[in-house]
Amino acid sequence: GVGGYPIIHEFNPPFSINDNSVSEYFNYKFGWFPKELDEMYKWHNGQSFPVPVRDLYFIFDNAIFLPFDQAKIYSEAAVDYDSIFQDYFVLFTSGGGEDYLIKMKGNDRGSIWYCSPAKFLGEPVKAFDSLEKLVSSVIECYNSGVYMNEKGHFRIDFPKQMRRMAELN
Repeated sequence: GVGGYPIIHEFNPPFSINDNSVSEYFNYKFGWFPKELDEMYKWHNGQSFPVPVRDLYFIFDNAIFLPFDQAKIYSEAAVDYDSIFQDYFVLFTSGGGEDYLIKMKGNDRGSIWYCSPAKFLGEPVKAFDSLEKLVSSVIECYNSGVYMNEKGHFRIDFPKQMRRMAELN
């Protein structure tokens, strides 16, 4: 498993190399398709997870890797909620309103943003310069013991996470 987690078994199969539905969607909706997203969806098409979501399924802080079709639904619902989200696409969610989004238009295109109404962050806040930076930071957090598995539950050493993320980003 990942960091001692059985969660790796919950990842969905990747999109086929010949399946162009993801790139066609992004090219049509946003006018471009980031290489990092292509690589991510060809690695795995998100996770399978129950509703309601439990921390057991988080792969990093409040984050489940959404399958592409669900990510489209989450993204469209966000735009219906507030037009500020029209330039973003939801990649990871807590299942409770906390989302990690990729910015698809405008300045900082390709960067990762965090939105949490629960933390009074109604508008997205820039969290990572790129999807690659997010992934490398998450891997470092597993390797340094910031993220851990305690009796089947995802746990975070929050003070250590704050320090590591500040150092890495």
